[in-house]
Amino acid sequence: MTDLGNKSGAQQPDPASPTPAAEKAQKVVLPVTAERFADVTSGVNRFAARMSQFEPFQDAKISMAEWSFLSEMKKEGASYKKLQKNLGLTKQRLKQMRERLRKAGYLAAGAGEESDAVPFTLTPLGETELAALNSKLTDLLAARLAGRERSFDQVEKGLRAMMRVFGEPKQDRGAKGDDPAQASESADEQT
Repeated sequence: MTDLGNKSGAQQPDPASPTPAAEKAQKVVLPVTAERFADVTSGVNRFAARMSQFEPFQDAKISMAEWSFLSEMKKEGASYKKLQKNLGLTKQRLKQMRERLRKAGYLAAGAGEESDAVPFTLTPLGETELAALNSKLTDLLAARLAGRERSFDQVEKGLRAMMRVFGEPKQDRGAKGDDPAQASESADEQT
């Protein structure tokens, strides 16, 4: 529709047309189902597998999982508990990874063996390999995400939100009194 009071002849928005904000508010939100969750999970797995095939990881002598491990080890106060939480791996798997990285010369044994401490530190070789991989990975991400940085922010925020929603799994749920269903099963077993 043309505004007769507008001397430029430019089109004016139709007041009956929804604004971008109204269109956004009208978007249909699909119900969360196990099938959609499976699609998202498969997508995350495919993404991780695809990333591990890109040049920075192919050129490196460490896997994507080992890179994550070394990145976490570089942080202050690395412990098995923190590594398990941040990487989602079992203590046994972490010890296997730690041993492989130690044999490759990326980790050195520290002093003492505390129950929850990870008594290893990055060696100069480990520091160099991690820095080189991080540099190549940063270059790849910058090139691939140029102009799409908000997409990365949205994915990061979405994953953090999902982690907050689902929290940490309760390992001790089997204790009597914690879970009513578990307690009734225990009572049934005793009779």
